[in-house]
Amino acid sequence: MSARCVILAAGEGRRLRPLTEHLPKPMLPVANMPLLAHNLALAAEFDMPSVGVNVHHAADAVMEAFGDGGAWGTRITWRREPVLTGPAGALTAFDGWLPSVPFVVMSGDALHTIDLASLLEAHTRSGARLSVVVQEVEDAGRYGVARTDHAGFVVSFAEKPAVSRGRRGLVSCGVYCVDPTLVARIPRGCVYDFGAHLIPELVAAGERVLAFEHEGYWTDIGTPETFRRANLDAVSGVVPLKTLPVGDDVGRGPVLWGRGVQVGRRAEVIGPAVIGDDAVIGDDAAVHCSVLLNSAVVAPATFVVDAVVGARGPVQTGLR
Repeated sequence: MSARCVILAAGEGRRLRPLTEHLPKPMLPVANMPLLAHNLALAAEFDMPSVGVNVHHAADAVMEAFGDGGAWGTRITWRREPVLTGPAGALTAFDGWLPSVPFVVMSGDALHTIDLASLLEAHTRSGARLSVVVQEVEDAGRYGVARTDHAGFVVSFAEKPAVSRGRRGLVSCGVYCVDPTLVARIPRGCVYDFGAHLIPELVAAGERVLAFEHEGYWTDIGTPETFRRANLDAVSGVVPLKTLPVGDDVGRGPVLWGRGVQVGRRAEVIGPAVIGDDAVIGDDAAVHCSVLLNSAVVAPATFVVDAVVGARGPVQTGLR
């Protein structure tokens, strides 16, 4: 039987504003493909076609855009949360749908190449109640930080601890393998988190929590700058995606072009760059290392560098 996967897609994306003021976070494009679509495709790749997705902010727009998930090789079971209950609390919305065997939970605001099949295998082999995917990064204090023993089990976990800038550490990637018996212990009607609540509580109780280390690509798309970087990583081949960059005579370096793009006379696009559908680049304009969303307009003789430009104008410094 295929494993099941839950993708958490209910957040408002406050740190991504103003990007998310007019576009729900799951629909933000990476390489001209919605972020949620990348996660659905990953689940399908690892034989997890049955996917549960929770929604809250702009729920109708997200459900209408993705439908039954068939375009990405999945079957989506939607759960609308009237009130946000946190990443772990959201699992209670799937009572009656969750399997009786371990399942995968993925944060919907990250781009990664985590081997979900190996995660499931390691979780089962370890006898852990919960497994958390971790990666060693700089500035670890921005995330949930784990300390592990020699066998790779978590001995302590702290959300955004006060550590010196630049300090490296193992941080949570927001991807988990969950023993189904854990769902019953999640309190109802309140916000409940993996990093702030469930993991520390399990560790304190002497329960096994496995740290599954991922050495491949992972980035949290939590700000306009990390959103831009994820797009440029995708088009540059840093993260392997099925959508490949395409160049032509107005682009230098890896440039991904959407449909219906209009490029003015003497305009220049230097990659890595992503140009969304129906974007307009005016005469004598230049776009460098930037992302133009669908229907974005770059005025004539405008220089755009290290920026994100949406249909309603620039959303990040770099336009001048």
